[in-house]
Formats: sequence, C-alpha cells, structure tokens
Amino acid sequence: MARFMVTRILKGQKDVYLLMETLRYFIDVNAPLLAFVYGLAYFSAGLAILLQRRGLSNFRLAHNLWLVGIFFISHGVAKWGDVFIPIQGLYLSESWVAALFGMQKLLWASSFALLLQFGIAMIAPALPLVPGVQTFVRWYGPFWSTAVILWGILFLPEDVGSSWIRYLLTFPATVLTASAFLMERRNIITSGYRRIEINLAVLAAGFGAYAVLGGLVVEERALPLLHWFNHEAVLDFTGFPVFFWRMLISIAIAFFIIRTLSIFDLELRQRLESAEKERALLMERQRIARDLHDGVVQSIYAAGLQLEAAANPNRVGGDETYIVIRRIVDQLNNIIVDLRRYIFGLGPGQTVSEDGFFEYIRNLVYESLDNSGISAEVLVTGEPVSLSPTQRENIAFVARESLSNAVRHSRAKQVKLRFMYEAGSLFFVVEDDGIGIDVNAAASGNGHRGHGLGTMAERTEAMKGELSVSQRSAAGGTMVALRIPYLRR
Repeated sequence: MARFMVTRILKGQKDVYLLMETLRYFIDVNAPLLAFVYGLAYFSAGLAILLQRRGLSNFRLAHNLWLVGIFFISHGVAKWGDVFIPIQGLYLSESWVAALFGMQKLLWASSFALLLQFGIAMIAPALPLVPGVQTFVRWYGPFWSTAVILWGILFLPEDVGSSWIRYLLTFPATVLTASAFLMERRNIITSGYRRIEINLAVLAAGFGAYAVLGGLVVEERALPLLHWFNHEAVLDFTGFPVFFWRMLISIAIAFFIIRTLSIFDLELRQRLESAEKERALLMERQRIARDLHDGVVQSIYAAGLQLEAAANPNRVGGDETYIVIRRIVDQLNNIIVDLRRYIFGLGPGQTVSEDGFFEYIRNLVYESLDNSGISAEVLVTGEPVSLSPTQRENIAFVARESLSNAVRHSRAKQVKLRFMYEAGSLFFVVEDDGIGIDVNAAASGNGHRGHGLGTMAERTEAMKGELSVSQRSAAGGTMVALRIPYLRR
C-alpha cells in the first residue's frame, strides 16, 4: 500500500512537471502573441475608460480616471512595440529600428508618469496638508517623472536605465495607484455598491502585485540595491518568466477596471430613480393642491355664501335661518370627511358612486347655488354608459368649478348642466346667461380664474378628453364644454 501511494505521488509530480514544461514551451514559442494579448488588454481597458461618460459623477475617481485611461492606452501601445518593431526590422535600417525602440521606451516610461499623477491626484486631497503643500505635492509628479525619465534614457546604459525607471517611477506609481483604489473603496462602501467595492479591492491588489513584479523585478544587471531580485530569480522560484506573471496581472487589472466602470451607470440610474421619485412627489402635491382647490375650497366658499345669506338683516323667519345653518353644518361635516380622506391618501372621487352619480351632481348644484339667486337645470340625453371612478370624479370637479365661477363672477340668473351621451363620447356642458368671460384674461390668471381653468384642463387631459371654455353668444354668457371618450358596455 505504501509503495502504491509513493508511486502515485511520483506519477503526480511527473505529470505536474510535464504540464509546467509544456506551458513554459508554449510561453517561449508564443511570446509575441502573448505580448500582443498583454497590450490588447491594456489598450481595451483604456479605450473603455475614455469612452465612459463620467462628467456628472460625484466620485473623485471619475474626475481623475482619464489619467488611468491614457496610461492603459500608451502602455498597451508600448507593449505592442515588442511585436511590431522586430517585424519592421525586416524592412527598415538599424538606425530606424533603434529610433523606434527609443520611442517605445519613452512611451512606456511616460505611461507610468501618468499613473503616478493619477495616484497623487487621488491621494493629495485626502492628506492633512496646508494648501501650499498640497499644490507642491500635485506638481511634484510631473517634475519627478521628467527627471527620472530623462536621466534613465539619456545618461544611463539601456538595461540600467530601465531598472532606474522601474525603481523610481514604476514602483511608486503603482503603489500610489493601489493606495488610491483602496481609499476610493472606503468611499464606495458608504454608498452601498458592494460589487464595485470588491472590484476596487482586486484592483488595489493587482496594482500592488505589479508594483513588485513590474517595479522591483528588473534585469540581472541592475542597481546594486536590489540586483538579486531579478528575472532569473523569479524564473527559478516560480518556474515561469516574469513577463508571464506581468501579463496575467495586466489582464486581471484590465478586466476589473472595466467592471468598475459600471459604478457610473449605477450612479446615473440612482439619480434617475431619485429624479423620478421627486417628480412623482411633485405630481402628487399638484394633485392634492388641485383636488383641494376644486373640492374642499369650493365647498367652503359655498358654505360661506350661505352664511352671508343667513346673516342678512333683511331675512325673516328664524326657522328658515335655522334650516340654513343646519345645512351649512352638514356641509362643513362633509368637508371634514373629505379632508380626512386626503390625509389618508384617499380621493374624493370614491364618494361619487356610479349609481348615485346624477344624484351627487344635483346635490352639488344645490349646495353651490343655494341662496345665490341662480336657478339651475340638469338635463340628461342619450343612454347613460358606465364611467370610471376617475371620470366621475373629474366631471364632478369640472362641474363644481364651473358653478363656483358662475356664482362668483358671472352675475348669471340661470345655469344649465347637460349630459349628452353620444356614440363613443360623453358631452358635458355647463352654460350660464351671465356677463360672459374673457378667455385670454382667465388663462393668464387675471380675475382669479387662471388656476381653476388650469386644473380643469389637467383633469381633461388625464381623461384623454377635450375641453373648451368660451363665451356663449355675443350677448354674454359662458359655456364650458367637456368631451370624454368612453367604451360602451
């Protein structure tokens, strides 16, 4: 049994060794292809960042992320140089190829200058520094990056210069970027975006890993301080070249930075939902104001007219006065009931039942015109059809507003309310024989009629109907005509 277990273990180790050898061979043979994938991952992530609309975002990350986007694109293009410059070497002179490699190195180093500036821009505002020091810290990045790049390219040998840039630019840039994503993660936690919080944590870990493998692991001939931490050491320790690990980290960073961009869509969706809620709240306030104006306010006004009539010193008959006051008390009690319905979110249209609709209209006419000296007539022609609760409620409000205007403004002697049920539509008309109406003045709000006409128009629009307010004839009079489409039973 023990021999069998040892055999299995040795066979498993041999399988792992063969797999690693196969993978190493694949990496060596397909190094140009992997370099292209490396550059493509960065270039795609940068393009996604720059195409993302972030101008309205409240996150500090949004205002500095363009630096990361340009870093990804420039770094990806620089990496593609490892693939395409050797191909150009077949057609160009050595001097041109050397110039291309020089431009590639400059682009590669400049990309980390952008990343360093991103880290500084994210972290500096959070530091407890006076404004002058914060300004110095912000300007430190460009000066430091320029000095390191020029010294590494112009005054040091190529391999030593690359190590110099990695130590003094790549390493601090990636460390600061990792710290910036960790800081932004804390801000995201308070906003409740759990998925984005995880993405930022992975990004911080990815840039932290790249700080080690891309900023400290250099060619074997490097600066004395970390000359032992080189490509050969990584290959001996892991079995794979450092290029392979940098490529994996870069793909992970590109993937999670693209996933992180969804935070701006989530933020926009949250704003739209908030705006929709505010709009719904505003519409509800307008509805309550309209209903109170058309219902409760008009009822109170009618009760006030009756009180004025009851208080007339020329009035005779105590019993009649008592009856009027008793009726006013009943009206005020009904108003209190309506107000309670509004408080609990119930509309007064629920009191207008289908069976008692015309009785409700007649009582409304009686309450509105009582003691006004105006006679009224309610006429119904055609075959009545079923109306929705909203339609009955809106018709009642239009009738109440029209009667109120007749009492207050028209000086009329007679008012007619006509319900004409025709094919496909109900025509409801309120007309009086008063002094008429100036429609333009009423629409502009003069004469205190603008609000009433506005609410009537809103209610008509809600029923997909048509409303017209006009002078009945050259002699005067006002006519309010309402057409409401309906479906027959």
